[in-house]
Amino acid sequence: MTAYDDLDRTLAAWFESDSLPIAPAGRLESTIAATRRVRPRPAWLGGVGSRWPGAPASGLDAGAVRSRRADLSLATMFLLVLALIALVGGALLVGARLVAPPPASGDGRLVYAVDGDIFVADWEGANPVRVADGAPDRANSCESYWAEGPIWSPDGRHFAYRHGGMDCDQQIFVADADGRVVSSFRGHGWLVSWSPDSTRIATWVTLGRTIAINGIDGVREAEIDLPDGKAPTGDYDPVWSPDGRSVLIRLSPSPSRIWEIPVDGRTARQVPDADVRSEYNASWSKDARRVAYIPYRTSFSLVIANADHSPIRVLDGALAGNPAYGPGDGPEYGGAVLSPAGDRAAFNVTSGPSYLPTGGSASQRYELGVVDVASGAVTTLYRPDGFDRVDPVKFSADGTHLLFRRSNETTSSIWSVDVDGSNARQLIANAQDADWR
Repeated sequence: MTAYDDLDRTLAAWFESDSLPIAPAGRLESTIAATRRVRPRPAWLGGVGSRWPGAPASGLDAGAVRSRRADLSLATMFLLVLALIALVGGALLVGARLVAPPPASGDGRLVYAVDGDIFVADWEGANPVRVADGAPDRANSCESYWAEGPIWSPDGRHFAYRHGGMDCDQQIFVADADGRVVSSFRGHGWLVSWSPDSTRIATWVTLGRTIAINGIDGVREAEIDLPDGKAPTGDYDPVWSPDGRSVLIRLSPSPSRIWEIPVDGRTARQVPDADVRSEYNASWSKDARRVAYIPYRTSFSLVIANADHSPIRVLDGALAGNPAYGPGDGPEYGGAVLSPAGDRAAFNVTSGPSYLPTGGSASQRYELGVVDVASGAVTTLYRPDGFDRVDPVKFSADGTHLLFRRSNETTSSIWSVDVDGSNARQLIANAQDADWR
């Protein structure tokens, strides 16, 4: 038996008695009987602060009342303390929710390659798990794992990476979000080109000659030869057209142009210059209504355009094709990456020509920037010391963070920064490539 039990029983009896029906007026005897059935309220409930009337006490009765009022004071204090604890606890809980930082961006996971291995970690690089253990890439590239370009599928359910170097029998591995391998198949190249619907991967099956289309289950759905007399003009991989019906590839002879190769066997054709898909390495918004690109054939400007190729915003850069020593004077924009909503574009930019008039490369200083498409406002996100290069990789899903790579001739690392230029921080040291989900 405890004080809590006594309190519960007392209150229950009181509420029960108060709930009894009152006898109708005019029936005095019934009313008196009903009144007698009502138990008196406990005296401790009529103590300090009570408005219930009561007869003045005297003598022993007064001592009893003082004792009961002392009991009331203790009980009241106990109840007040409990109420205060509840209020303070609730305030702390609400305050903690208000003060705690929101989820970083909803991206959830980071996949990256380090020295022949593949890791999956939290979005900021914490809690890494090695999902592919290969030989150090400098020691034996044929036994190394690596990744380049977009690693996650567009829907974020799978990611893909490569095994073996360019002189080896390369394999592509497809894994689920936790790194469990679901399929593997033969494929050469550099990028792993995901289809827009995340169901297929395009890769070279015979480098520079035949393109393979594989499902994520590893089943080969098609093999497509390049048009007769055509060949890639460099280390280019096929990439998907935004509609998922064709792959695009830069082909010779000079001047090279982008060709559209349908995956259903229809005839390949050169993409007209008026078609925005003629801009290789273009970056599309999630709804494929906007695109960001660098028109390297004509200039090193940054262009954000509609899907019909009509420009929305242009940051003017140096002219391309200077016959004496490459690009002319002016800024050189590169690495265009569009946010999922198409409202921001990230880029790197350098000033001054890439090549000296006397020959040789010029030392350039890079900056990482972002432009607000609507207003045209440009924000410098990061400026490395020395001559390190910075390349934007990917925006977070909500467009508030940017993943980027910082590199030089000996090493590279993976960083992130907020789109207002704050909180620049290294996530992974000595990492070649990475991608946010």
